[in-house]
Amino acid sequence: MIQGRSETSTAVYLDDKPFAAVDVESDSTVQRLIDAARTRLDGSGRLLITLRCNDVEVSPADLERILSQPVSDFGRLDLLSEEPKPIVLEILKHSRQALSESFALSREASEALSAGDSATAMSRLIDSVDCWSQVHEAVANGGRLLNVNFDAVRIGERPISDWLKDLATRLRDLKQALETRDNVMLRDLLKYEFDETLRGWERMLDGFVTHIEALPIETPSTGKHRGR
Repeated sequence: MIQGRSETSTAVYLDDKPFAAVDVESDSTVQRLIDAARTRLDGSGRLLITLRCNDVEVSPADLERILSQPVSDFGRLDLLSEEPKPIVLEILKHSRQALSESFALSREASEALSAGDSATAMSRLIDSVDCWSQVHEAVANGGRLLNVNFDAVRIGERPISDWLKDLATRLRDLKQALETRDNVMLRDLLKYEFDETLRGWERMLDGFVTHIEALPIETPSTGKHRGR
């Protein structure tokens, strides 16, 4: 239970166990409390995932507002952590599905360009670029979170670092063509480069998911493996 300069007190739990943090008082913000919990979790191999206020899970839309409030505004705060591997896998599998679905957007954009319908083409391309950027981010952030060596792990005879650099380059070219509304360059990129790039990334994501699934789980604090 956290007690501070105010008369109220708040029951705080980290993974269902009472949590007391040094220098966190009842008039401290929820953000400060979360920072203290993350410090406590350092070396455990776990990530702080869920915040509950008075037994109600905080939605992403409300999170920013809640973080700025003092701890004393709540009777109970629950901080819940999870191992990152299942979370990363879920994001990667969702990204794999989104990548497959983006082929339709790319095809519609190419057809719209050929028909001279620039407005439709630009709309479809913007949605496609957003999707492909998120897929790139999912691999990059997920791999870093699980300490994957992008230069050492190879998928399809290429290190993951090469896959990441290649897609980033293609995306920069596509974004440049979008900004300049260079329809000829856009058409060429979609027709001659992106289809092959995305087909390769489908295979890469399948291989990356398989690699992540095979990673052992680390024991708290030691960094030693618990097994698969």
